[in-house]
Amino acid sequence: MSRYRRLAKDTVLIGIGSFSSKLLTFLCVPLYTALLTTGQYGLADIITTTSLLVFQVLTLTICEGLLRYCLEDDSDKAGIFTVSIIITFAGFFILAAIAPFANNIEAIAECYPLFMVYYIGYAIYATVSYFARGIEAIAAYSFCGVLNTVLTVALNILFLVVFDLGLAGYISAYAISFTLSAAVLFIVVKGWRYLRPCSIKGALVKELISYSAPMIPNSISWWISNSAGLYSVVLFCGISESGIYSAAQKIPAIIYALCGIFMTAWRISAVKGFGSIESKNFYAHILQGLIAFASTLTAGLILFVQPIASIMYASDFQEAWRYVPLLTIAVYFHSMDEFLGSVYTSAMKTRMLFFSAVIGAAVNVSLCCVLVPLYGIDGAAISALASYVLIYVVRDVHTAKFFAFPRCRREQVCCSVLLIISALSMAHLGLVGVLVSFSVLLAVAFLNRKAFGLVLNVVSSRLPNQLNTKRKAKR
Repeated sequence: MSRYRRLAKDTVLIGIGSFSSKLLTFLCVPLYTALLTTGQYGLADIITTTSLLVFQVLTLTICEGLLRYCLEDDSDKAGIFTVSIIITFAGFFILAAIAPFANNIEAIAECYPLFMVYYIGYAIYATVSYFARGIEAIAAYSFCGVLNTVLTVALNILFLVVFDLGLAGYISAYAISFTLSAAVLFIVVKGWRYLRPCSIKGALVKELISYSAPMIPNSISWWISNSAGLYSVVLFCGISESGIYSAAQKIPAIIYALCGIFMTAWRISAVKGFGSIESKNFYAHILQGLIAFASTLTAGLILFVQPIASIMYASDFQEAWRYVPLLTIAVYFHSMDEFLGSVYTSAMKTRMLFFSAVIGAAVNVSLCCVLVPLYGIDGAAISALASYVLIYVVRDVHTAKFFAFPRCRREQVCCSVLLIISALSMAHLGLVGVLVSFSVLLAVAFLNRKAFGLVLNVVSSRLPNQLNTKRKAKR
C-alpha cells in the first residue's frame, strides 16, 4: 500500500470516529442548555477545559512521546506503553494528594471531586488511544471513538433526562464513557501484552521524558494563544461581547475539525522514512494538498458565512458573523502551523516547537492588549490571525534549515492575500463583498488546480487496479 493510500485510509478511519463525536456532541448542545443552568454549563466547561491543561502538565505530555516512539518499527513498544501508563497513574496520586488542600478552598471545594472524576476517565482514554494510534491500530481507535460518542450521548440522556443529576450527571457521563471506551480499546489491542513493569530501562524513561517534557510549555503557550482573545474581550468589552466572540468561533471550528482529523492521520505517516528524499517529496505533496483543501474550504466558508450564521446563531448572536471571516483565516493558519509542527515531532526537535509557540502567544497577548480596547472583537480576531501567521513564518524558515522540501510559498502567499481581501470585503462591503468573495473562491480553486489534479491522479491510478482485482475475483 502506497504512503498516499495509507494516509487516505487512516484519514477516513479516524474521521469516522472523530467527526461522529463532534457531530453528535454539537447536536446535544440543545439538550445540555435545556437541562443545565448557565452556571452549571459554564462550570462544566471550566472543568473539562482545565482537565485538558492539567493533563499535559501532570503527564509531562508523555502521550506525544508514546505516539512518536511507538511509530518506530524497532521500538520497545512494551516499555514505552508501560512508562506512559505509570506516569499517567502518577498524576492520579498527585491529584489525590492535593485533594485535602483543595477542599479547604471554598471556590473549588465543590467541583474538585467532579474534576478528578473527569480527569481520570479522560487521562486513561487519552493514553490508551494514543498507544492504539502508535501501533497503528487505526480501525480499533476509530471504532472506540464511535463507541465513546454513543456512550456519552446515552449516559447524558440517562443522567440528565431520567435521573436529573445536573452537573454531576453531565461530568459522570463523560467520565464513564471515557473509562469504558478505554477498557474496550485496551482489550481490542491486547494492551496487557505491553504492560511489563519489570523490563523498564532508565535510558528509555530518560529518552521519553526528554522528548515529551519540552512540549509542556508548548501546550501551555497554545492554550494561552487560543484563549487570549476571549479573555481580553471579557476584560475590555464585557461578558456579553465575549458571548458574541465565542459564537463567532463556532464556524471557523469546522476547518479546525476537518484539518484536525487529517493531522491525526498525518502524524502517523509523517514519521515513516523521515529525512529521506522520498519523505521530502511526500511532505511537499501533502503540504500542497493541505494548502489547496484548507484555503478553498476557508474561501467557501467566508462566502457562505451569512447563511450558515443564520442557521447556527440565535437572533441575539447574529452580529457574530461579521467576525467570522478573519477568525476563519486565523484557524486556517493554525492548521498550517500544526503541519509544520509535525516536522519538529518527526525530527524529534521539540524545543523549537515550544519557542515558536511562545512567540505566537506573546504576540497574541500583546496585540490583544493594544487592539481590543481600540477595535473590540475585531482587535481580538486580528491578534489571533497575526500570531498564527507569525508562528507559520518562524516554523517555515527554521524547518527549512534541517528538512528542506518545496514549500509552495507562492501559492501560500497568493491564497493568503486573496483570503484577507475576501474577509474584509465580506465584512464591510455588503453585496459587493459577496461578489468579491465569490471571485476569490474561484481564484483560490484555480491557483490550486495542480494540487487537486495530483489528488485525482492518486485516486484514479488506483481505480483501474481495484476494478481488475474485482473482475478476477468474480471469475
